[in-house]
Amino acid sequence: MIKVLVVDNHPIVRTGLKLFFESSPDITVVGMLKSGIEIFEFVRRYPVDIIISEIDLPELNGITALRAIKKEHHHL
Repeated sequence: MIKVLVVDNHPIVRTGLKLFFESSPDITVVGMLKSGIEIFEFVRRYPVDIIISEIDLPELNGITALRAIKKEHHHL
């Protein structure tokens, strides 16, 4: 089972991606977040295989957040 974390500022996009991934039996959306800062706490508490993130997130740019998380969690 592939565990996906969806990070996007727009609730419609988050919901749409979740519905899309629910059609696959091998993929589970384990979380849906709306800011880059929330990613750090989530990946410390829950197992995640893939993060799909918007680039232009409030509080912290998506690219910056993902680069920092990659240094701490090499498997993502």
